[in-house]
Amino acid sequence: MRGTIFVAVLAFIPVESRGESLTLETYYPSPVGIYTNVTVTSGTVLAKDGGDVSAGNAAKKSVIRLNGVVVPGKYAADPVMPAQKIEGAIYYNTTTKAHRTYKNNAWTNLGCSAFSSGYKNVTGSRGYGTTYTNKRPDPIFVTVTGESTSVLFQKFISAYVEGVRIQTVPVTDANYSAGWANSANSLTFIVPPGQRYRVERTHPYTKLVSWMELY
Repeated sequence: MRGTIFVAVLAFIPVESRGESLTLETYYPSPVGIYTNVTVTSGTVLAKDGGDVSAGNAAKKSVIRLNGVVVPGKYAADPVMPAQKIEGAIYYNTTTKAHRTYKNNAWTNLGCSAFSSGYKNVTGSRGYGTTYTNKRPDPIFVTVTGESTSVLFQKFISAYVEGVRIQTVPVTDANYSAGWANSANSLTFIVPPGQRYRVERTHPYTKLVSWMELY
């Protein structure tokens, strides 16, 4: 496309001053352009055919001001391309209806993301004495309920995170008659991202009633 630019030039003459017009011809698209100031008064499309768009200078601590609503990219699942997995990147997940950000080498919900998916009953895939790892990018809240199946012996269940005992509760009631009354009880604890956790029992006659995880 051929465009014409009119530039007003003021010529300073010792006797008198007058205005002149200088006509410059240029051709677009130009392969490279450097502009000191650009004002756009209508819609603008950048990198229409692909490529990255950068603004500002981190070394000079530039400030970018955006007026109006900002709409990030939309995807049905977390982006997997290495160029998209940048610390601080943001997009909108159309499947979970949540804004997601990339931090600590993993995608996670932006803002108050913990416990946003609801309770999951994982009793069928959990058991006493087995170590599990929280592979999610957010903390998980665990509730484990145990119950004694015998009046013999007093029994307890304990929660451990990274080998540290977090909580211990009895699963038998006070001593009565010839033994211990059976009484279900629950442990509740939080497991940070990437950490290992398990629940131990002090006696085999302790049934796993339920194992719930909130994330």
